[in-house]
Amino acid sequence: MDKEEDTREYQVLVNTEEQYSLWLAGQAIPNGWRQVGPKGQKQVCLDYVKEVWTDMRPLSVRKAMEKYQAEQAARKAAEAAGGAPAGEEGAPSAEGAEGAESSPPQTPTASGDAGATA
Repeated sequence: MDKEEDTREYQVLVNTEEQYSLWLAGQAIPNGWRQVGPKGQKQVCLDYVKEVWTDMRPLSVRKAMEKYQAEQAARKAAEAAGGAPAGEEGAPSAEGAEGAESSPPQTPTASGDAGATA
């Protein structure tokens, strides 16, 4: 089967999550998208997208991962400085040590309520 050459003009769009798409030039740009890069033959637009879209993860995912990595680095730095962050094993907690050993932890029942201890 012979392919006919696509002579239509395209444009490159990007959304707020920094995801790219090709769109036929001259058509209304959908909400949440904006035109970037070249207008022209499909291959020209595809080449541009291939060059600039090097990380396929959405922007919100990249930001969340950066935040997580920064938190992990801060935690490791705190541990290296001689103390575990509050709430972790070996670190003082906000609840204090009194009474923690005398009453067992309450576990949820089938109804979702914490079980009562006598």
